[in-house]
Order: sequence, then structure tokens, then C-alpha cells
Amino acid sequence: MKKVLIIFIITISTFYGCSTSDDNTTQNINSTINPPEWIRGVWLAGTWIDAGYEITSDDFCFIELCEKSCVGDEIGSINITYEEEITDNYYSIAIIRSNADNTSASRTEYEFEKVSDTEIKRINQNTIYTKQQDDWENCNLFDENAIYPLNGEDAWFVISVGNAPTQAVVKLEIHFEDGTIETDESDPNSYIQRAIRIDKEATKAVLTVEDLDSLSGIDYTVIGRLYNSDYSDQYFVIYEEDIRGVIKTIFFE
Repeated sequence: MKKVLIIFIITISTFYGCSTSDDNTTQNINSTINPPEWIRGVWLAGTWIDAGYEITSDDFCFIELCEKSCVGDEIGSINITYEEEITDNYYSIAIIRSNADNTSASRTEYEFEKVSDTEIKRINQNTIYTKQQDDWENCNLFDENAIYPLNGEDAWFVISVGNAPTQAVVKLEIHFEDGTIETDESDPNSYIQRAIRIDKEATKAVLTVEDLDSLSGIDYTVIGRLYNSDYSDQYFVIYEEDIRGVIKTIFFE
């Protein structure tokens, strides 16, 4: 009996020694998600309200261009399992999706580093995501038929064309009631990101993005966001996957 008890104690000690590491790392492989408490919440990139993550006690959601999609919504439609690695300042989740007969699978991994109690960073990216005090509220895609109130203050229009061709030009014409027009035009650049001030007296703005090289068959994403004067409110986001012929008219009141 004593021999059996000694063997049992050794077995238990060995089991726990293999499952616990010196750096307090926890690894989970299962069919449910269980993120650590410190990363749960809504995390948005900078002043953007249309890009980030919402992480709950049992789900992992993506916020992109005013749409939220959650991994939990996929359960039942495909076989899906998760691999999680957790420490006090690191969290990774690998999402493994496979077909019904498990003959093919894909694996996508997301790694995050805790910067502070209110900031996290995606590993291998420079973007800092800030924790929000409130639940995520759906933002607005640009509506050409809408009239956007400036509420008696200037606004900022932030435009970016990532990986643009060398002859891409962004032009914003700001129109006023007396007929005058202010024009802001970028120099051809390999990467365009500009913040353009819109005077509170403006009646409309016309955005034109041109590809002077006329590159056929190549898409370059255009993203534009309109903010109030201190960037505390985002009115809308414009998203176009091809810069050729992009012309948008934004009306103000």
C-alpha cells in the first residue's frame, strides 16, 4: 500500500510539473475561448472607431470599417478550435478552422502585448489599441446623400492611401457659400496620409483621388475619416478599394 501511495504522489507531481512553467504561462487548446481578464473589453486603434477588437470572456471579435464580426458566430458552421497562450502581459490566440471531414484546415494567430492597463499592441505591428470606457457603438460609413453638421466648429478630414502608386494625387476642394474654393492637393508620393482642415463655414468638400499612371488591374485602398475639431467625434469613414475615378462630394451644414 505504501508503494502504491508513493507512486501515486510521484505521478501527480510529474503531471503538475509539466503543466506549469516558471513564467506563469498558461496554454489552452480547446473548443472555447477564455481570454485573461486584463485583455477583455473594447480596444480601438487611435482615434478610429471603425478599427479594433472586442474581447469578452468567451469570444473574440473584429471591428473593421463599422462592422463587427465574432469568432463565436462561426461555431456550428465549421469545425473550429482555439489555441491560447496567456501570461500577465501577453496573450495569443490561434484560430484553427477545418472542414467537416477534417481534410483541410487553416490557422490564424493573433498576438498581443500589454503596454499598460489601458493600452495593448499587436505583435509585429506599430498600432497601439486603447481600451474604451463604454461598449462599442456602430460607426457610420460615408453616405453621399447625407448632410453632415459641423456644429459651428472646424473639422478635420484625414485621408490615407496605403502603398499608393508613385503618381497618386489626393485633392480636396472646400466650397463656401460665397462661391470661393480652397484647394488642398498632395504631391505625388509613395504613401499618402494627410489631415486637412475644413473651415466651419464650408458648405461642401469634393474629394478626388487620381492615379496619374493609370495602372490597370491594380487596386489601392483609399480610407477617409471626418472628425470634429479635437478628434473626439468621428462622423464617418470612406472606404474605396480602387483609387481610379474616386470622386466623393461631402455636404455640410
